[in-house]
Amino acid sequence: MKTNYQPLTLNEVKQMSYEIAMSHGFHTDDTNLLTLPTKLMLVVSEVSEAMEAHRNGRVYGTIEEEIADAIIRLADIAAMLDMDLDWWVMHKMDYNKSRAMNHGGKLY
Repeated sequence: MKTNYQPLTLNEVKQMSYEIAMSHGFHTDDTNLLTLPTKLMLVVSEVSEAMEAHRNGRVYGTIEEEIADAIIRLADIAAMLDMDLDWWVMHKMDYNKSRAMNHGGKLY
């Protein structure tokens, strides 16, 4: 069942993700950057779960839920790094528009 949510900017998603993680004990002042490699691997884990959901046709833990989890984890990392997520995503999209077809011959 879908609920009608108001659209958010990426920076708003970033802030909400960080605040929820903070309120659930996933951040302390002395561990934010020390846990970056672990947090990046958790993103990989969510993407792997999305692949498994797709392969197995799971009802719970759907591909949509797992992609959302990956985005939430990435947004939390962006907050840890004080990254302007809106700017960087648009910057990269502009750059990608200027690249050659298949980025110069890459298949993926």
